[in-house]
Amino acid sequence: MIFPFLIPYLNGFRSFAKAPITWMIILVNLLIYLSSYEINNRLEAEWRMQMSNTTLMKMQGQIYADFVSNNKNFYDEFTLELAEQVKSGSRQSAYLMAGIALKDPDFVSTGSHFMSYKDPVAFDYWQGKFQTIINSQYEHPSQLLGVSHGNSGPATWLTYQFVHGDFMHFLVNMLFIMFFGAFLERLCGSLTFLAVYLGSGFVGAGVFILWSGVSTIPLVGASAAFSGIMAFLCVYLWTRPIKYIYWLVVPVRGYCGFVHLPAWIAFVGWLVTDMAGVLSESEAIVGAVAYTAHIGGTFAGALMALGVLAYKKFFLGQTFKANHRGFISRQIKV
Repeated sequence: MIFPFLIPYLNGFRSFAKAPITWMIILVNLLIYLSSYEINNRLEAEWRMQMSNTTLMKMQGQIYADFVSNNKNFYDEFTLELAEQVKSGSRQSAYLMAGIALKDPDFVSTGSHFMSYKDPVAFDYWQGKFQTIINSQYEHPSQLLGVSHGNSGPATWLTYQFVHGDFMHFLVNMLFIMFFGAFLERLCGSLTFLAVYLGSGFVGAGVFILWSGVSTIPLVGASAAFSGIMAFLCVYLWTRPIKYIYWLVVPVRGYCGFVHLPAWIAFVGWLVTDMAGVLSESEAIVGAVAYTAHIGGTFAGALMALGVLAYKKFFLGQTFKANHRGFISRQIKV
């Protein structure tokens, strides 16, 4: 694996004055995460308790399988095949269908009242528990600020960028924003960085809705915005050699080290990784990573970089070229 090693660019990043918008974005993300920490933990505990009830989940999978079989025109072949496996007695498929059911807005809104279970008492028991899970979802802050079924207006295309599902999701995104965002802000200015962050995230949400569709599970996180930041830097620097760290699977002499390669390699690698993620997903089973949002953010960032380069070239001319070349050279030599 090769990844752009940009830590040498970080001299001065600790100063708020040199990257104020980057640190403000990190601070807003942190405040939202801390303010929702307690309720997140409580709801996650309730969620896990319900999902650990294997009898309940098996029943839910069977009910959802019946619902899918009665609405075949609206589901892909994979989901229909899973439904048939559940009817054949497959427990594993029933548990899988139980999880998919929670993401299906049609089943959540109407299908949960679809009486197909032989035991009406057991069905009433399941229905009550199912409604508890759904209600706990709607209490979650991510439902208010994230992009989800019934809450996917343009405002959420901005607010979802400041909400994260858990600590690791928050930490990884903020580290990337800290490293790459601060460099972009110093390179092109605070307003350009803010436009790239918000614009990439906004476009990423739109692409996610058009490509993957919304579900009851909200889209949250700054990954699409970061993808745009990465793409902007890669296109902006395109043929500039930047420092990468590499490592090989086999621990032999020279299995890790540094190499200077053009910036466009990171762009291609990032895009290919996300495309592979999209192609590996089923229409019914969308994983925890919103690859389509990443792709939308990536192209948005790339287009904004091309726009900035065109503006600099045609409106600022040779003065920009000299400053641009000098600034980048100083940063790469650090």
